[in-house]
Amino acid sequence: TVDGSPVDVALPAGTQPGATLRLEGKGAPKLNNLNVRGSHFIKVNVQIPKSLSTKEKELVTKLRAESR
Repeated sequence: TVDGSPVDVALPAGTQPGATLRLEGKGAPKLNNLNVRGSHFIKVNVQIPKSLSTKEKELVTKLRAESR
């Protein structure tokens, strides 16, 4: 967050890369009232591995078969 405090965020099922999530009350203080904070926005950035282990490939294959 803007003040450096860590926050756990649960990603809703189906969240897509590039999605923006909003944490109400975790942003910067409002100008007209320093006791009230605005929203903190999070952009979802997904990193895809360039290589997988044999076990990881097997798991991806099983997952793909289950989701069809």
